Amino acid sequence: MSSSALDGSQQHLKSSFFFLFLTIFVPFGLGHFVSYLFRTVNAVIYVDLQVDLSLPASSLGMLTGVYFLTFAAAQIDRYGPRSVQAPMLLFAVAGSVIFSISSTETGLLIGRGLVGLGVAGSLMSAIKACAIWLPVERLPLSTACLLSIGGLGAMASTTPLHALLSWLTWREAF
Repeated sequence: MSSSALDGSQQHLKSSFFFLFLTIFVPFGLGHFVSYLFRTVNAVIYVDLQVDLSLPASSLGMLTGVYFLTFAAAQIDRYGPRSVQAPMLLFAVAGSVIFSISSTETGLLIGRGLVGLGVAGSLMSAIKACAIWLPVERLPLSTACLLSIGGLGAMASTTPLHALLSWLTWREAF
């Protein structure tokens, strides 16, 4: 094989990875990262919530439950990943803001519910984008990478978030 053919092949690999990274892993992978971060964040901030808002353990359980309830209710995708992901993440942002400024259990529940609704389509939108834009032989690797990014979100909500909370309040972290 000629060196120019190899150069073209190598260029194609680089552009393919760059395309994959910019069009799928940045927007969709980060959405899945945030989804897992919010899924597990209550385990780290529960003491702060109890102290700040005098919430009983049952209310903290409800905050976690409402996230999953709205998450499950929004699992229907009719419009495609690009049309779904960005508007849904705006719900997550709004929910995070509401959660961070709330001083009542109701406000926390509304905020947490909006976050759950907002990140609900993150993984499926990412997988759907891979299925649309990538060759079928790349789907297993791309899906594994997306799941790994989500796992990093879960990890970020543990020790790194706990360390961040030594400098910021839980409200500022949101």
